[in-house]
This record gives sequence, structure tokens and C-alpha cells, in this order.
Amino acid sequence: MRRYIRMLIRQRAFWMILGGIIAVVVAALWPVHRSSTDVSHRGGYDAIVRRGDLSVEIPATGSLVASRAVDIGPPSVEGLWDFKIARLADEGAQVKPGDLLIEFDGQE
Repeated sequence: MRRYIRMLIRQRAFWMILGGIIAVVVAALWPVHRSSTDVSHRGGYDAIVRRGDLSVEIPATGSLVASRAVDIGPPSVEGLWDFKIARLADEGAQVKPGDLLIEFDGQE
């Protein structure tokens, strides 16, 4: 039994020493491995970096719908269907409540 225990201790010591040697070799070779995988050694691209604004554009198509819309039209005059517009607000113009959007010609 004692002989068996001594043999186990020797085997355990052997494997611990072998594991220690492997750990030392791996630790010694680690920096060499890291420097060989560096980007500059792999033929990467060179670029000049400067601080600046980054614009992101997303091309998209679609339509916009107003959250509130009001239908406008000419005054209702019986028998009169031909109206002339005297003034019209520019397309895309910012308007506020009370601004004149359209004016019909009252000459006819």
C-alpha cells in the first residue's frame, strides 16, 4: 500500500511539473504570437484619421400625412364653377394660424 501511495505521489508530481513547464512555455511564446497577428503585419489598410462630423444618410421613399388637415376650397356660389386663384402660398412654406394660404379672384 505504501508503495502504491509513493507511486501516486511521484506520478502527481510528474504531471504537476510537466504542467508547469507547459505553462511557462505558453507564457513565453504568447507575446510572439500576438505580435505576428498584428494588423500592420497582415497587410491591412493605412488610413489618416481626423476629427470631423459624421453624416448618416438613409435613402428611403414614402409619403407624409399631416396629423391635422383642413380641406379648403372656393366659396360656394350656385352655378359658378370656374374660379381663378389670385394668390397662393408657396409650396412647402411654413405657415402659422391666420396666414393667408389662398385668395380667389372676385372680379367675375
